[in-house]
Amino acid sequence: MSEHLRNRIVQKMLAELEQPPAPMSRAGQTAGTQPLKGSRSLGAAEADAATAYYQYPGYFKKGQGGLAGFQREKLAAEFGWSPEGMGKYETALRAGPFNGLAAWRDSRTARAAAPELNVPGCAPGNGYAVADKRAHNDCRDAFRHAYWSALMAQRDEESAARLGDAYERSSKGPYPEVYMDLHNNRVGRRIGAANKDASREQIFDLVAGELDKRRLITHPFRALKR
Repeated sequence: MSEHLRNRIVQKMLAELEQPPAPMSRAGQTAGTQPLKGSRSLGAAEADAATAYYQYPGYFKKGQGGLAGFQREKLAAEFGWSPEGMGKYETALRAGPFNGLAAWRDSRTARAAAPELNVPGCAPGNGYAVADKRAHNDCRDAFRHAYWSALMAQRDEESAARLGDAYERSSKGPYPEVYMDLHNNRVGRRIGAANKDASREQIFDLVAGELDKRRLITHPFRALKR
């Protein structure tokens, strides 16, 4: 979630303090959202985020303190993940020089490939920074996580899981982002483990195919519905 979007939502909330907002229905998220003074109407991504702010405590909180007990339990049950444990640097060091360096190269490959993605219905989302072509919380971000995990899993699926889990501990994102990334990492690992001899181009196409079939989570708000 970008700082700009957070500020817009805070402004909207301040404007509504005299009349506390009721949770918006899905149908009314866009139609029922009024424009802020001196700004355009909230778009679909902003409306989703505003709804999440009202309905889901801790949506914007980062770090271990932002995860409620039931959220930790769900992440543990579904992904075997905990916010406690080693971060990405310590995990990479323990993976050994070869695996750690290879994982870093895979991450750069995935980051460079994400902006080149061409899948119907996939367009830059709210968090997509055009200046450095860095995807965040959109379809390209989903692809990047899955592609990175697939490349790592071609060497070793277990190591790919440890490194992907550690990355989420270090990023200390809010629950919906953690869920989204862990889900997409898992999809990618399964692809890589099942296609160990495939080329990077073939892995790219397989991950893009999963995105096209809507098997990746492409926005944190959608993670809240699972």
